[in-house]
Amino acid sequence: MFWINVPIAVVGVLLTAPARCHRRQGVREPADDPVGQVLAIVGLACVAGALNEASTTGWTSALVLTLFAVGALALVAFAW
Repeated sequence: MFWINVPIAVVGVLLTAPARCHRRQGVREPADDPVGQVLAIVGLACVAGALNEASTTGWTSALVLTLFAVGALALVAFAW
């Protein structure tokens, strides 16, 4: 079931590449934000992992609570 996402992601990258590569003269483009990208990935992965693990280890297990805490902190830092 996971592998259905791969062609969807490839199509998305191909469709957005022209917009990302288009440069107009005299227009300043926003810089890439690698810190924000990492924070978003870590935050969403931790929250998704916590939701996934909660069904097997319990909602109050140390792993689930830690994942939720790290995910929440990463997403708050991302929003800030």
